[in-house]
Amino acid sequence: MASDRRVALTRRGLIAGAAASGALLGRGAWTASYAAGSGSSAGDPWQQAEFIVQRLAWVGDTPERRRRELRQFYVTSFGAAQCQLVAVSPIYTSSTTSGSGLAPAPGSPDNYAAFTAAIAACNRAGGGRVIVPAGDWYCAGPITLLSHVNFHLRSGAQIWFSPNPADYAKYGPYDFGPNGKLVRTRWQGNDCYNFSPMVYAYGQHNIALTGEDQTSILNGQAGTPYDGPNAWWTWKGTVGTAGYVSGEPSEGTPNSLNVPIGQRNPTLSAAEVNLIEYGNPAGGTGNAYAADSSYLPALSEAQIPLSQRVFGIGHQLPPAMIELFAALAFCCKATR
Repeated sequence: MASDRRVALTRRGLIAGAAASGALLGRGAWTASYAAGSGSSAGDPWQQAEFIVQRLAWVGDTPERRRRELRQFYVTSFGAAQCQLVAVSPIYTSSTTSGSGLAPAPGSPDNYAAFTAAIAACNRAGGGRVIVPAGDWYCAGPITLLSHVNFHLRSGAQIWFSPNPADYAKYGPYDFGPNGKLVRTRWQGNDCYNFSPMVYAYGQHNIALTGEDQTSILNGQAGTPYDGPNAWWTWKGTVGTAGYVSGEPSEGTPNSLNVPIGQRNPTLSAAEVNLIEYGNPAGGTGNAYAADSSYLPALSEAQIPLSQRVFGIGHQLPPAMIELFAALAFCCKATR
């Protein structure tokens, strides 16, 4: 009983310590002030975890952090312009309609270039805060964060992202021809190349995405039509959601671009292919495995290299709205 109570208390202390460190994660400098494993007990993983928490001790302001706080880059200085809103046909979020019924007017200024330029300038200067003032701002592409940049929305600022998936296959660093210019990303735990998330970072550190209050809004327009009745929500493939009709393209509809797994990896035996495609070594019928949401994990199981797990245009794998990919390993990096 005493041993159980000690473990329970240790766990509670760990959780409290982790919560405290997590709350401060984006707020400034960290130091490796606690030597890893110092005085540790090799057989006690909870003690090792406590050392990790202590190693991420908050040390407060530093001169460089204060300098970064003073550097402010208003997106309007880089050409950003507000948009006008107009009424649109009902916005679908479920089997019923809801939402504001508003969207940026056709021909609204696209602030992708202005946002990108402001972030790049902030990064080149050594870091600071990119500020989006109050107002409505249309962006037909992703906001890609760079190291030492705090992208900040002032009170009353709302960014309306384009609802057209093609706008997230235009600026990625990997050109896959008809699939578009994509980013390395992850869909339900499986690495692939796909549309960029609306806010994205890869391998950056000391980054932040902040808003002043509840009126600082990122609006993904997931239910705003971009091609007739189609919207991001349509891709979910649920009949009755966003006007989806059975058999239309969706993440759960077999995609003719997804060839049988045996053709992708001819070294697999027939039983292995059947197990991946149907969950049964004896095989099955139909081609449900060819739906994008099934095909990506099947590619992973078949050991298809990442360079060949290409989706984007022609596929219906909706990206996450915000993804700081491979950034977590850097956000606790010690700084001097």
